[in-house]
Amino acid sequence: MTVRCKRGLILALVCVLVLASAVAVAATVLFSFRVKGNINGDTAGVDGLLSLTADNTALSFSAAGETKDVPLCVKNSTGKNIVYHFGLSAKTALTDENTARLAAAILVFFDGKFAGTLAELTAGGEASIGQGLVMGKSENTMEMTHTLSFQLHIAAEESLLRQAMEITVTTYAENADYRTVLFVSTEEEFRRAADDINSGLLSGTATVVLGGDLTVSSATELKNPANIDLCGNTLTLNAALTLSGAGAYRLYSSRPAAATTVGGSGGITVDNAGAILDIADFTAADGTNVGALYAAKVSLSAFDGAAAANLLSARFARVLKTGITGGAALDVFGALACYRNSVTIRTEGECTFTGGTLSANAVTATSVGALNVTAGGVTGRYEFRILGGADADVLKALFEGELAHIPDSVLGDAVVSDIFLPRRIEGKNISITWASSDEASISANGHLADTLKENTVVTLYAKIVINEKVYTHSFTFKVTSQTREVKFKYLVSQLSPINLNKVGMENGLFYLPTANGGAQDYRGEFDMYAAEDSTRLWAAFRDIGLTDLHYTVHSSYSFVSLTEGGSGVYLNSATFFTFAQMSVTGTFTDGETEEGTVNIIIELGNNSELYDLVFAFVEKKFGAVDILQNILDTRAVYGAKYERGDFYLDAEYQGIGISYAPATKGAGITSITIENGKWHAAVDPTGFATTESSVGIVVTVKKEGDTSGGISRTLYVTAPGVIKPDSVGFANYSVFNSVKYQVTEAVKNEVIDGAAGRVESLPAITVDSADSGKKPTGFTVTPGSADVANTLVTNSTPKYILVRDAALAPTLTFRVGNSAGASAAHNKAYLFARLLAWATGNEKKRQPIYPIGSYSDVVSDGNEYISENEKAVLIAFLAGINGYDAAKATALLASATTAVKNGHVIDNYDAVAEKVKELITTYSTDTMLYFKYTEVLQWALNEKDFPNAGGGNQYAPPNLGYIGKYDIDMSQNNGTNYTGNALNWSSTPSTWRANPKSSYWNSKYYNYQEDRTEYISDAEAQCLIAFWWGVNESAGKAFATTLLASCVVPTYLHEDGAGILVNAIYEAMGTDAFTVALSDGVPQISILDFSTAGLDHFAALTEIAVYGKLDGENVLLPAFLTESSANGYFNRVTKLDAERTDTRLTRMVMQACSAGYVTLELTNVSRLSALTKLDISYNPGVATLGDLLNLNIREITFLDVHRVAVYGDYLTYVLENIKVNAKSATIYYTAGGVRKPYTTNAAATSDSLRFLKELTLINSPYLLLPINVNGEKIQWYVEKGNPAYIITGAGNDKITGTVNSAADMDRMLKNYYADTTDKKIYRLVYENGSYAFKETGDRFDEKVTSPPDAGSVDWSNATESEWSNGSEKINDTGWSLPSAAPQVNINGGGVTLVERGTATRRWWYYYFETKLFSFVDGNGTTKDCYFLYSKTETVTKTMTYRYRKGTYAEVSGTYLLNDGSVVTVNYAKTVDGKYVDYTVTLSRVYTLYYAYTDSTYYSSSATSSPTNGTLTLIPYQNAELVCRGKTYQNNYDGFYYCNPESDAVTGAACGTQTYTGTDAQTRMESYLGSLSSTSPLWQSESTEPSIAQTTHYSYTTIVNSQADKDSAVEYAATVANGYYLYQFQGGTNNSNTYYVGGNTVTSSYIPYATTNAQGYRLTFDGTNGFVWVSHTLQNDTGDATMEAILKAAQAAKDTVEFGNYYGTYYCFYGGTDSAPDVLVNGKTFTRYSVYRLLTDENGDFYYASGDRLPAEKRTFTVFSSSDALKTALNTAAKEQTGAMAVGSIAYYTGGKDIFYANGMLELTLNTATKVYYFKTMGGIGNISMNITKDSSGNETAASFNITESKGQNLSANGLSKFTNVRYVGTSSTSFYSGTGGSEEVVIVARVLGTDDVRKFKVTVSA
Repeated sequence: MTVRCKRGLILALVCVLVLASAVAVAATVLFSFRVKGNINGDTAGVDGLLSLTADNTALSFSAAGETKDVPLCVKNSTGKNIVYHFGLSAKTALTDENTARLAAAILVFFDGKFAGTLAELTAGGEASIGQGLVMGKSENTMEMTHTLSFQLHIAAEESLLRQAMEITVTTYAENADYRTVLFVSTEEEFRRAADDINSGLLSGTATVVLGGDLTVSSATELKNPANIDLCGNTLTLNAALTLSGAGAYRLYSSRPAAATTVGGSGGITVDNAGAILDIADFTAADGTNVGALYAAKVSLSAFDGAAAANLLSARFARVLKTGITGGAALDVFGALACYRNSVTIRTEGECTFTGGTLSANAVTATSVGALNVTAGGVTGRYEFRILGGADADVLKALFEGELAHIPDSVLGDAVVSDIFLPRRIEGKNISITWASSDEASISANGHLADTLKENTVVTLYAKIVINEKVYTHSFTFKVTSQTREVKFKYLVSQLSPINLNKVGMENGLFYLPTANGGAQDYRGEFDMYAAEDSTRLWAAFRDIGLTDLHYTVHSSYSFVSLTEGGSGVYLNSATFFTFAQMSVTGTFTDGETEEGTVNIIIELGNNSELYDLVFAFVEKKFGAVDILQNILDTRAVYGAKYERGDFYLDAEYQGIGISYAPATKGAGITSITIENGKWHAAVDPTGFATTESSVGIVVTVKKEGDTSGGISRTLYVTAPGVIKPDSVGFANYSVFNSVKYQVTEAVKNEVIDGAAGRVESLPAITVDSADSGKKPTGFTVTPGSADVANTLVTNSTPKYILVRDAALAPTLTFRVGNSAGASAAHNKAYLFARLLAWATGNEKKRQPIYPIGSYSDVVSDGNEYISENEKAVLIAFLAGINGYDAAKATALLASATTAVKNGHVIDNYDAVAEKVKELITTYSTDTMLYFKYTEVLQWALNEKDFPNAGGGNQYAPPNLGYIGKYDIDMSQNNGTNYTGNALNWSSTPSTWRANPKSSYWNSKYYNYQEDRTEYISDAEAQCLIAFWWGVNESAGKAFATTLLASCVVPTYLHEDGAGILVNAIYEAMGTDAFTVALSDGVPQISILDFSTAGLDHFAALTEIAVYGKLDGENVLLPAFLTESSANGYFNRVTKLDAERTDTRLTRMVMQACSAGYVTLELTNVSRLSALTKLDISYNPGVATLGDLLNLNIREITFLDVHRVAVYGDYLTYVLENIKVNAKSATIYYTAGGVRKPYTTNAAATSDSLRFLKELTLINSPYLLLPINVNGEKIQWYVEKGNPAYIITGAGNDKITGTVNSAADMDRMLKNYYADTTDKKIYRLVYENGSYAFKETGDRFDEKVTSPPDAGSVDWSNATESEWSNGSEKINDTGWSLPSAAPQVNINGGGVTLVERGTATRRWWYYYFETKLFSFVDGNGTTKDCYFLYSKTETVTKTMTYRYRKGTYAEVSGTYLLNDGSVVTVNYAKTVDGKYVDYTVTLSRVYTLYYAYTDSTYYSSSATSSPTNGTLTLIPYQNAELVCRGKTYQNNYDGFYYCNPESDAVTGAACGTQTYTGTDAQTRMESYLGSLSSTSPLWQSESTEPSIAQTTHYSYTTIVNSQADKDSAVEYAATVANGYYLYQFQGGTNNSNTYYVGGNTVTSSYIPYATTNAQGYRLTFDGTNGFVWVSHTLQNDTGDATMEAILKAAQAAKDTVEFGNYYGTYYCFYGGTDSAPDVLVNGKTFTRYSVYRLLTDENGDFYYASGDRLPAEKRTFTVFSSSDALKTALNTAAKEQTGAMAVGSIAYYTGGKDIFYANGMLELTLNTATKVYYFKTMGGIGNISMNITKDSSGNETAASFNITESKGQNLSANGLSKFTNVRYVGTSSTSFYSGTGGSEEVVIVARVLGTDDVRKFKVTVSA
């Protein structure tokens, strides 16, 4: 049968022969090779080139003496010299006497020669048969045939026929060892072989193998021993072959001789006393001993006689093994006849020796003879039998036949196996009786004892009876026990080979014998296959002393695995290999080990087909096909335009026809046609894969006369990897074209050695005459002309690039462009790419490619998605492409885009926001409305989840109280399908109908769910509409109308969408003879999207550049239209570079690669470790450059970042670092909108900052910060996104001193100065920027200790005057007080009488139906007024007046006293005077108000209804609200009232005279004026002088000189610029009256007490001079005061804790609403004001406030109720005047109902959705949430920490971190608002003690 050899490293031929019952059984024969060495230079190519053909043979013996032959034919097409042999082993364990006897009875013959019994051969495991067989290489297939025969001994008893035994034959082949095996086919090769032998450098004794008949015509000498294997050929010697070395030479033939004669005039000469030549007896087909013919040509000049004697003795022993028949003659020399005349032969016994012939005398009985051979002084002796008698010939035949296997010599190895001893020879009438000389060693049955003494000599005595005649014969030999090695090898032979026919452990596991005493112990029996459908029984093996069996699979067999523990073996994967090996190591009890090899046969398929050998041959041929080399060779010879991969295939093998056909259309083999007796395979590389792959060819083998059509199989040739214009190459044809042009240019001059010679054996190529000798590339370059200014290049090459070529290209450049002259396909593709950029860009502009039908004026919407209008433009353009109409264009666009399924986006948020603004204005009474709407919108947009909102699932909508009021049919106009869940987006909402629901949980919306995407699903849209419908039906319809009109179904480009669409245009319009302009030497491209995968194969790149299309300073068409393509390209290139070691990128350009919504991330730029030049200019999609600092910036020589979206510090920081470290680098950036070189004066930058990782995102709870980098301390702080805290304490005032009286307080006001030099009074003022002493106009006469008394006055200068008629008030009683709060009766409207209780116990109360208003009482408590009572009350007072007349004298003087006071003293005495006193009465009317603040008034219990109730009222203290339009209020002893317009005089009285009315006083004075001077009413004035002292200045400062004045000025300036606080400790002495300029000044001071913290600040201002300013002393202690925070910040300014304070907002909530300003130590903090900690130019901290902050951050608003917060939100949403600005800070202290935790919030506007909401203030901060829960675990309250002094969590020694504020509180289920979302912050790192800073713009998200 013919068996195929499958591809693999090791192939083994294994023939398994099963000896079974007499029924004919076909042996299982599986052939493959175990190959050692590199047979053909490619181990994978052995398959098919080295094979074996064998015939099935039935191996069942039906009778004794039957022989079964297995013909074997080894074929070698490898073109290599090989050696091979066969291994034979018995599979069945010979564990008992019967099986051992069977093995002993099987005789094994190889090529007709007896090899031994099966037992003898396999006793030590596997026997080697035919060792040293060779097969030389040849252009044709070499063959060697052998026959392996198994014969059951003729004397085998019947019982042996019924036993089964499995026998394995394995063929081993390997490369001939060229150090020891020298194949020669010519005389020259024979001579070179002789030279090699003579060199002495070969390993061991060399063998010269003839590859054919050979004639040697020149004398040759072999100076070292060697073997010559004629290998069936004839060696003709026409000159001497001299063997001159010492040692053994051998001449033999491993194949039967082909010739029967040996010619030649020369011969062989042995010429060394130490040499011996052994010529083997080998014969020709006719029996001629050809070896003897060569012996006749040998001459012995000198030889080793002793070696010759031994050699001849051994040869005689073989020839005479079975003896010689009496009377017969025998040539015993044979091929050693050359020694016949050089040795001495002496005989013993009945024989003679003459002329090389041994003659036996005729004897009547068998006797013993001997030959003694003497040579070189050594004699060798050999005994033999001389058979005599009538049965001599029978006996000789018996010894040569049936008894030939029995040993009969003590020479050689001892017998270790049983010997089959025949007892009866049927047909010859021979019986034999056996006896043993040593039954303890070997029995008469031939059975060896288990234990034997080593090399015991035994004799078996045979009593032979032939036709009743008895003959005896003895067989003497040595026996010994099997060695440990033999036993172990035998055990291994029972295991080998293992057949594996399934894959996987479960079905294909084969159990191995172990030595652990378990179920698989080798001493027991077990089934070796795990699968039930496979059977092989391990027969119990005898105990040979093993303690362990360990298995190891050879490493080359990766498809074979051992189980864990090594007790089983299995195929771990399918394989084409049919052979494997594993080692087994046995450990014995003494620790010694033995090793063996187990063959594994893999039988995964049917291997029995007749044509396997042919397929193996073809597969080997396929392995030699090198398409890549063919392409390179033809390119080198003819040019790239004519490169081909075609090849030839054989049409027949060994007479069997072979035909071929491509297996798969388009796979790279286009056709296979017969051409000149061979098959021509035409290759089209465009069908090849990107990586090296196998291309299938259907091979059909058919033998002549085979009517079945033969057998077909698909075999494979290796195809090189190619890059094509497809998804794994360069899908965009313009890109592919550009790359191929550049690669072709790179390799076009490559020299391929030997190409011309190899091309000769390939199919012919026809070269155009015009290209002859030019080696064209296939690209035609056309220089510019008058018609077309551009240089054009036309490509006529096939659409593939060899991966091998790509790997050689050092540079690649891509330039987007569409210059004139380009192919129509490129023009259209480029224009469409511009349309795509327009439709998906972020600008609203007219479409750029007009006209396009009626779409020329369409304007893009500036959104990333494609609108319907934009889609219409794209479709219209595509419909104009070849083969496209509107339908096909629509389908193409759909294939590259995705319209969101079941989802909309709000395209016009402005309209929706305006409608919501209108609705919340219309329904303004519900302040919660807007907030609840925003919740539903956030739910719909997947911004928030509301798991506890009360819906039917965790994804249900919030605010079902509104949403669930109605079920609405939105599926149709005027529909009533209220339970349906469809939304018809084209229906008319004004016609929709709704069905009211009793409860929201009965509503269909109760079980609605969000789609958990940012898109609005139908269900989500319905809930938004239902929300407003729940507010009001009209609102719902209005909102629905706006929403439906404002929503669109967004269509997005796929990641590869732009590439797909543009590529489709190339495909539709064709790319044959593709022409584009050359731009800077490279062909232009349209875009790069979806077209860069092929870059993976460019392993030699050092430069790569991409240039988008610019229009001046604007990007006309970026190189990439999708973000995934741009970043995919960048990451692909950087990854490719990072994975290389020898070649690295030094230059990279990505100019104009990103625009619109495309962001280009540079994170992986650090992979470019060898980069020196980088251009990323014109990329608005580059938003950060920090990653550039991870380059080896010191090696940068060029950098261009012009027109990237990085500005300010973020830009200059990076550029400065690079420039400082690479001073010679040329750097360009944008300055003033212009591209300019960047320069810097910086001498150094901080490596520590540069080594920091670029921060762009924080989405975890914390960001840990390094504070020590490179040995430098890092200050981290937040510049934007800081938190805010509430601070109620300003600080702790420092007291200058205490003052104990009011007078002392007034005296300290040093505003007036008495100058003794000019006796003037001055006032110290500050005018026009300087201090000055300003005259008051007052003077004094002199400075005195005290004024003079009246007696010292000079009255001579007195002035007399008359008393003026008029009144002087001398007494005032004051007004009387209003009465207390009254009790009033209530009844009438607005009051309801309510009855409660039972008939026997009843009570009544009055219920006020309406609250009138709220007010704040005197304690600051807000109260509600339910009943307001007012009354009027009149009060009076009496005043006493004195009426005078007459004359008096006066003298006066002004004096400066020592205490600094200035007084005028009037001295007066009456000359003639009298007076009358009278009284005047006045009245005043008050309107008083009283409020009742309880909604009910309880009356006493009664059994009957009361008629009225009596209320006790309290004063209403906000009377101004009801003062009939008066805007002032007064307080009178705790009662608030409205003042009358004026007070009224009611009467006057003097004595008995009285007047009434408002003119009573006027009338009284008129009466007194006319009163008689004698009237008794007059009283006389005293004539005693009186002194009336008037104080002009109570306190002045006396100055006597200019120095005194200067000191006064200095003191004033000190007070003005300082801060002087005093406590007044005057107790009851808290008031004072003093004079200034003669005017009375009354002062009053409040004494300091801890309850009032009253203090006074002395200051000087330009208007009033020295003044006391009332000051509430601040006594706030602790860390969280404004002063303490500033102090702590200042202490941290030079530490790593700097960032704990910098930028933090502190919201001052101290003071009161009535006294908002809190002054502490000269600093004023105002209630509701915001203060931000910043640093000045000196690095000191200060509080920035007021206009130093943005307007919205200057103050904060406190919201104590959810209503107030909601109202503010509504006001902002309505954009009303006075609304909070976006960014304003709010302090929320209200309850949980609004779902905001107490804390600091910031009003935010989502610019996309136009929604206002509050969020927690800050993105990074020292913020945490504290949640209060009730006993059931429900959240009842929550608050963010709001009173911190530190804004961040930075530590000098511990863990420094930034806390993610957006993350805080997101786990709360009730207080979810205020956190979540994202926010942009700015983080700064600064090296402590330096000005080195680095800023990071970071997105913080939950």
